[in-house]
Amino acid sequence: MHEGVAGVASSAVRDVTEVVIRKFGKEVAEESAEAISKQVAEAGAKFGEEGLTAMSKIGPRAFRKITVEAGEQAPGVVKLTAKYGEQAVWVVSKPRGLAIFVKYGEEAATAVMKHPGIAEGAVEQLGVPAVRALNSVTGAEARRLGMMIEDGVIRTGEQSAGLLDVVAKYGDKGMEFIWRNKGALAVTAGLTAFLYDPEPFIHGTTNLAAETVKPVAVEIARNTNWTPVMISGVVGFVGLITFRVWVRRRGHQL
Repeated sequence: MHEGVAGVASSAVRDVTEVVIRKFGKEVAEESAEAISKQVAEAGAKFGEEGLTAMSKIGPRAFRKITVEAGEQAPGVVKLTAKYGEQAVWVVSKPRGLAIFVKYGEEAATAVMKHPGIAEGAVEQLGVPAVRALNSVTGAEARRLGMMIEDGVIRTGEQSAGLLDVVAKYGDKGMEFIWRNKGALAVTAGLTAFLYDPEPFIHGTTNLAAETVKPVAVEIARNTNWTPVMISGVVGFVGLITFRVWVRRRGHQL
């Protein structure tokens, strides 16, 4: 087998050229087979097998566009496109999507592909924890997560990152629980108890509302000055005994 430039087989270049002509006929109608073959060979020479794969998936026009716009990030963009095809083009052909991909990598690009219009803002605000959470949920729960982030219910900070970790681990079930119990989780005690061991709450074996009330009762007990309470109790008890004795004597006198 003859080798083309940069170790790419000439047979591979020929095969991809045929795919491009067949798949993108209208797009390349005005170009000769030789010109197309040259573009395919250049993609292979510059980006290897991934360049050929990307070219076969998105065609010469889109390939040129994304590689030019990506600049020095082109190798990563080509690799992403070779894997995800036109979905990747949709992400990296936009400045916002490209910036997210460059900063956070393939996992973030996947989140944007999976939840377009939701993931961008969430990832920009909360970074990697948001990426992992978004990749673990489906449509409805992703929308809920996006709303909680947009409204500031889930925000930058250790505890919010903990909630995102829960979503990343438990997926839709975890997000559904957080959404239904966002009121209780707004209370520090409830959030702390949940993050310490979320599984019993998610599976319904532990009641979050009860756990939220417990520390409140403990705090009331801790902050109460029990000395006056005890004195009042003793005085009341003595008064009750005195009253009963008086009633008994009064009865005897009558």
